[in-house]
Amino acid sequence: MMALAITVRAMVTGGPVDEGLAVADRALALDSSLPEPHAAKARAFANRGDLARAMIEVKDALRLDPNSFEANVVAGVVMSSARQFNEAIPYFMKAKETFESNFMPLGMLMSAYVNIGDQPLARQYAELTLARTQPALAQEPDNGLAMGFAALALAVLDHSDRVREIASRGLLLDPENEVMKFQFLRAYAQIRDADAALSLLEELSRGTVSVRILAALKMMPEFALIRDDPRAAAVFAAAEARPAGSS
Repeated sequence: MMALAITVRAMVTGGPVDEGLAVADRALALDSSLPEPHAAKARAFANRGDLARAMIEVKDALRLDPNSFEANVVAGVVMSSARQFNEAIPYFMKAKETFESNFMPLGMLMSAYVNIGDQPLARQYAELTLARTQPALAQEPDNGLAMGFAALALAVLDHSDRVREIASRGLLLDPENEVMKFQFLRAYAQIRDADAALSLLEELSRGTVSVRILAALKMMPEFALIRDDPRAAAVFAAAEARPAGSS
């Protein structure tokens, strides 16, 4: 059961979709009162672009435990996936209060404020995110999630050279981490490094990243830097041509 719990928590922060669904179902079969497996399933459905089913699972998770860290993080993620950033913020705030030492809610709040164009609050949460990721990286230097949020925080705070430094280190230490690459791409776009952002976009498109995630990226404000570039257009044209149900 402990191994299941660890895997379910990893899924909440962006693990493999099909594996996450199977593990969450196994956890629920053992104990249907747990909110975390519902949160993991919600994250998996959101990654697939099935926001209706994701919301059902989020509601079940929050019904079982309104204070669940995992449930509140994923509720915010699902709202963000639907571009309801203002509605996502209270869930990330609740997660932050529930697990004060965790950097993820701070990073998600930073991202939400970037998306709604509130630069003062984006910078405030960027500083908090950066401070919170440092102990995580000191303990686990190859923590891709922490490096991704740290890079975006540095970009929001206009530290271009440090963005490039942490992105280079992250791609060396954890080259298969697509969640980290997604944040690095956003960071490069934030500091207006179009070539680096386009290179990462092309790399992401060759992996398992979903069409929904690429579409979400396309709508983010910092993506305006490369939205009209022919290389970006080619990536999105290829993604839109994928068969329905593919990654």
